[in-house]
Parts: sequence; C-alpha cells; structure tokens
Amino acid sequence: MILGIAALFFALGIGILRAELSTGLVLSAFPSSLFITIFAVTLLIKIAEGNGTFEKLTKLGIRLCQDRLRALPFFVFFLSAIFSASGLGNIATTALLAPFAGA
Repeated sequence: MILGIAALFFALGIGILRAELSTGLVLSAFPSSLFITIFAVTLLIKIAEGNGTFEKLTKLGIRLCQDRLRALPFFVFFLSAIFSASGLGNIATTALLAPFAGA
C-alpha cells in the first residue's frame, strides 16, 4: 500500500513539475472512485485474513471438490463468476479471490 502512495506522489510530481500542468488539472484526472474501490477491497481482504475466512473457504472448496484438487480451479472460477455477477466487479473479485487462489 505504501508503494501505491509513493507512485501517486511520483505521478503528481511528474504531472505538475515535468509536464507543467496545474495541480487542479492533475487531480481532476485522478480516478478517485477506483482508488476508493481498491482501498475498500484491500481493507476487506485484511479483515478476511484476520478472521480466518480464507482458510475456511479453502477447506470448504477442498471438501466440495471431494479431495480432487484438479477440480479446485473450477471452484475458484465458479466463485469469481458468482461474485462478479452479484455486482462486485472484476477488479474487486480478482483482488478478493487472489489470496484464496494462492492458498
């Protein structure tokens, strides 16, 4: 997260100093809705890691696949389809399922 903040300040510096744009113009081009979405999903992931949701979801996925680990990617795909169709969006779904898929 700190790397993202550093990149934000670096981009602002390039826009203001190097491209000689006004501060208002640079900040108006900033995608604030995307920033809020990524920040909220990051917070949600940290909460889910803290209370053990990913571990429970992994155990549930393995149990539903009946110990056939080759079926587990299809389970992850099914979960991502459900999350995306429910309105979560593709970026938030990918960010939410990445730790689960890596476990």
